[in-house]
Amino acid sequence: MRVEIRNEARVHLWYGEHFGVPAVPFTPTTDDDGGLRSYAPRGYRDLFDRRIVPNPVLSPRRVYEDKTRRWAAEWPALEVVPWPEAPRH
Repeated sequence: MRVEIRNEARVHLWYGEHFGVPAVPFTPTTDDDGGLRSYAPRGYRDLFDRRIVPNPVLSPRRVYEDKTRRWAAEWPALEVVPWPEAPRH
């Protein structure tokens, strides 16, 4: 399995112009006595289940759909949750 590691500390500088939605700068991660600390407020279940869930607050629909299409082609075992439909009033 290939793993990609990316530095996303500067994403907020170009994200808005590229995707049309502003991005908040990421807060720093810390090194804790040679170990790593992780922050997962919603847990790791989706990660371990290979489940991709949209975040309409952070990303536009077309970005989510383009990325998940690429990821699903590379990793067919992924479960891609569809973009939520707008509520009907």
